[in-house]
Amino acid sequence: MADAPITKRLHRRIILYSTAGMFIVGLAVGLVGVLPMTQQLREAQRRNLLVDLQRQTVQIDRFMNRARNNAAGTANRTRIREAFTLYHQGDWTLQQLTNSVRTFFGESLVVATNLAGVYLFDTQSNLLLQVGTTIPTNQWQWPELTGREPNFSFPFRHENETYIAAGANILGPDQTRVGIAMTLIRTRALRQIIEDYSHLGKSGETIIGSRQNKALPIYFPMRPSKNGQPPPASRITTIMEGLERGERGQELFEPDSKLDNTIIMACGPVTGAPWSVVVAMNESELFSGVNRTLLTLSTVILALIIAGSMGMVVVLRPLAGRVILHTDELESQIYEKTAALNTELAERKRAEVVARDSEALYHSLVDTLPINILRKDLRGRVSYGNRGYCERMGKPLAELLGRSDYDLFPKDLANKYLSDDEKVIRTGEMFEDIEEHRTSDGKKAYVHVLKAPVRDSQGKVVGTQIIFWDVTARKLAEEALAKAATELARSNKELEQFAYVASHDLQEPLRMITSYTQLIARRYKDKLDDDAKEFMHFAVDGALRMQRLIQGLLDYSRVGTKGKPFEEIDCNNVLDSALANLTISIEESKAHVTRDTLPIITGDSVQWTQLLQNLIGNAIKFHGSAEPRIHVSAKRALRKDAAALGVAPYEWIFSVHDNGIGIEPQYFERIFVIFQRLHTHDQYPGTGIGLAICKKIVERHSGRIWLESKPGQGATFYFAVPALD
Repeated sequence: MADAPITKRLHRRIILYSTAGMFIVGLAVGLVGVLPMTQQLREAQRRNLLVDLQRQTVQIDRFMNRARNNAAGTANRTRIREAFTLYHQGDWTLQQLTNSVRTFFGESLVVATNLAGVYLFDTQSNLLLQVGTTIPTNQWQWPELTGREPNFSFPFRHENETYIAAGANILGPDQTRVGIAMTLIRTRALRQIIEDYSHLGKSGETIIGSRQNKALPIYFPMRPSKNGQPPPASRITTIMEGLERGERGQELFEPDSKLDNTIIMACGPVTGAPWSVVVAMNESELFSGVNRTLLTLSTVILALIIAGSMGMVVVLRPLAGRVILHTDELESQIYEKTAALNTELAERKRAEVVARDSEALYHSLVDTLPINILRKDLRGRVSYGNRGYCERMGKPLAELLGRSDYDLFPKDLANKYLSDDEKVIRTGEMFEDIEEHRTSDGKKAYVHVLKAPVRDSQGKVVGTQIIFWDVTARKLAEEALAKAATELARSNKELEQFAYVASHDLQEPLRMITSYTQLIARRYKDKLDDDAKEFMHFAVDGALRMQRLIQGLLDYSRVGTKGKPFEEIDCNNVLDSALANLTISIEESKAHVTRDTLPIITGDSVQWTQLLQNLIGNAIKFHGSAEPRIHVSAKRALRKDAAALGVAPYEWIFSVHDNGIGIEPQYFERIFVIFQRLHTHDQYPGTGIGLAICKKIVERHSGRIWLESKPGQGATFYFAVPALD
């Protein structure tokens, strides 16, 4: 009997400790499940703020596109362009111009709700016509001379309303400026977008502005507080910080204690304008739904824990021993169930948020791209189309969904498109093509098409995605370029052939003139006085110089037409041949020629000998008072612009350096032109063709030639050709 009180105390302790343990474990499990979920729900609310920002940004982008279309459309109206063309050409007077366009713009201002005023200028920026509301002179926008897109001002206040001014070129038939159209655009529609608080609760608001616009950094008034008071200075400062961050990119911004830390903002840029958008909401309201959910969930968990604890007391009274044995197992099961439930709930919430954000971002992206995008199912029916595709088809998306190519195109085109789609679905690979079409006026039009399979999460092909855009201008330019290149090659070949034939056919008459003049000088030398002998000498010398000029011209024309096939040549051997040909000149001038080891290249050995011979010969000819000293070298170097030009990455740069009289910089280009001489024939003999031949030889070997020199300090001629590797 003595053990009975101990047993009771033990049972009470077991029940007490088990109940306390149950309560503590239940509370811990609840916290482990609730705290991560709290963070995830709060993060989801923050992402919802980004979604609201994206929705507002898309609507603002649409407003800017309409404003851009209004500005460009005002300048591109056929009637306006024709009237300004006639006025610009002098066929119309100013009165005829204003009579033609005044009524048109008066009607446009009545019909277009966003258009408030129009100014028309001539090409000298003289105001010709003003219709509607006055545009302040400090807001006039002048487009670039050749620009096709309008220039926009920052929003500004004028006559108690906010406007945007835009300037666009009025282009004539030849696409040159014949006038300027300046429009004043109302921003009422933009303000309606900004003041749409339907998704932003009681404290949320959208702000658009730019810190670059010093006169009006916040374009529209901010949302007033509940008591109608304007927002405090700290909130305005915080909003300005958000606008600055938005100009750099899209982000979530939670201000610190130095600013108004009671709000959370999502900020980002406006496409096509130096503006930014901020969507702000009080932190308490943003997380109010999360807090209510957590309070309810916590209350339920606490009630369950208390109920479980009370139930355990009742159960453990008769079954204390067995309950104690199974407490650990039961606790483990409860923990696992709760953790699994919390994990499943969090994953489901995360998947919903990611799917919603992904879909919104995808549609926002493809709707702003300047290309046409659509998707089809396996039966070839349209399941999606971006804004560009709808505009090209001239129908809203609702009328295109579910339609096949046979509903939208002629049968032959529909058959081709169906065949291409089937190939993509069958092979699972991307298809690319450039299609040629004819417009209604019979002109060629080219479209670049990319088709790719659309796969589901299991990798199964469920349709096709098509991207296409107009490449007519590029294709027509390529065709024109190819035609011009062919015509240029033909013209160059004819010119080379003409130079060769002309110089060759002139040789015989010059030889005859020289021979007979010399014959007269020998046969009648006793009968000729000194003046006649001098005249005969001038005639012979002129004929010989003419013969050398013609021979030089013949050599110049043969560089491109009579060259040998390229082969590997050792430049050391080529230099030896050139020096052998110049032996007499080197000995007479006492020239010193040194060299480095030269590389092996691919080229015409005869022309390379002529190239080095001409450069070294010039160095000997144009020497100063000192004995000529000439050095020939070569180095291998990486060409920095090789990738941009599509040439070999490495090249050999040769140099021929001398200590001669030098050349002034203004003549660096001229000396490579045929027959261009810097000295008279009496000072330095020659034809003025040698360096022109050098340039043509280097260019035939896909190279380039240049020089560095200062008068009296010698010259260095460089020429570079591609390396073998």
